[in-house]
Amino acid sequence: MNDENTEAGRGQNSTPSTDLSEAELQYDVEHRDWALQMIVGICNLSGIEVSVTLNLAGAYVAGHIVKPEVYFDGLTADFQAATLSSTPPGAGNWAKEMLERSISSMKELVIPQTNDMGAVGSEPRLLRPRYIHLRNARFFVPNDLTRPLHTVKGLWWRGKIESVNGFYFGMPFPK
Repeated sequence: MNDENTEAGRGQNSTPSTDLSEAELQYDVEHRDWALQMIVGICNLSGIEVSVTLNLAGAYVAGHIVKPEVYFDGLTADFQAATLSSTPPGAGNWAKEMLERSISSMKELVIPQTNDMGAVGSEPRLLRPRYIHLRNARFFVPNDLTRPLHTVKGLWWRGKIESVNGFYFGMPFPK
């Protein structure tokens, strides 16, 4: 099984499975927060963005849950706007193009495929993603949730749902 958001590998004409295997369900129950998984799956399918703060083994990250394609589009835009210094001349542009192509390829792996009617399949795996993507992510230490660790704009962040120890809706800092 692909460990990506599990949309990968399905073609336009493939028939989605009707259920997850018993082993997949058991692993999810034991190793992933099924509630967070379902919320991320709904955000991934609908495009709604939800503010969330995640506990990751004592550190905290807060941001807005976004669809994987929004995450990859955001990374691409950031790389396009970036200025890369390079030696020899022109290597920065080459590296930038390679990064943009790589991100584009990654994005194609996670976009849910549609059926002939233009609808996303009802495959249960779409509601059981393995990764969470955040926009405007900020990082905090446990003893001070009022100040992010950096003062620059929020970042794009991606992490394994399996690594999340807990979560709550909302941000620990004022807007």
